[in-house]
Amino acid sequence: MTGRIVAIGSAGDPTFRRMVSAAVDSGLAVDLVDIAALCTSDARVERDAEGRFSIHAPGGARIDIDAGEPILARLVDIGSQAPTPELARRCRAIVFALNACLRCHPSPVAFRPAPDQSNFTKVFHMEEARRAGFHVPPTVVTTEGESAARIASDWGHPVICKGVSGFKTRASELRAEIWRHARFSPPALLQRRIEGFELRIHAFGEDLHAEGIASTEVDYRFAADKSNNLYFAVDLPEDLKAQVHAYQAESGLDCFGMDLRFDLREGRWYFLEANTLPAFHGYDARSRGALGRSLISYVTRNRQPETLS
Repeated sequence: MTGRIVAIGSAGDPTFRRMVSAAVDSGLAVDLVDIAALCTSDARVERDAEGRFSIHAPGGARIDIDAGEPILARLVDIGSQAPTPELARRCRAIVFALNACLRCHPSPVAFRPAPDQSNFTKVFHMEEARRAGFHVPPTVVTTEGESAARIASDWGHPVICKGVSGFKTRASELRAEIWRHARFSPPALLQRRIEGFELRIHAFGEDLHAEGIASTEVDYRFAADKSNNLYFAVDLPEDLKAQVHAYQAESGLDCFGMDLRFDLREGRWYFLEANTLPAFHGYDARSRGALGRSLISYVTRNRQPETLS
């Protein structure tokens, strides 16, 4: 494969580094844009009426991106780690400008931000999944520990507590006697726990990659000893593939990570959440780079401008 691709993200992000490595391994020339360097300099972002945009990088460098060029983008929030309020504001401004350009870019973008910020909330994803045909476990959003404890008691099942945001948050089991007097700020998402093994699906356009995970931990990603997790490849059945593609059509998102659980008692899959900016470097390593290759194939498959709704 020959040609150029622009990669925009944080050099300190292992998933972004994995994306760049996949592009290099495929033979593409990569123009790398480190958002941290943009935020700590006099860099700026510009876009014209024809869909081209330019990034004026530190040191006078300028990267011009034509409407037909594919882009790798992983815009993580680095402003929350900024040492001063002024730098935090500049980080937010730079990322906001990049998001605006990427939303309107006519050619494939992985991972393209949604125009209405809806790709940052799990509740929205669950409703889309329901419309796509997935089973969704009983779910409630609350700020009150007392109501959370009452919900847990009413359900009569173990309850999982996690953040509402579509970004990576840690899931834990809610115990009524501990949380009864708690207040959640920001709100917490409560979900009936599904007993069974977990399935992570990564979607890159038509390409789907599935990995099963069995763990004794509530959230296998934060296990103290990850060697106790059991990872295994899964061949997706056709009906599950069809549901994932239906979710893509419903959400308008081509690239994401999706978490499902197989209920051993009921014998069916439940949708837990979707992550529109998945940290997939570990999954890619276990697949020997298959995810990265699919990602590059997705963004380079059609270099002609898409029609965006």
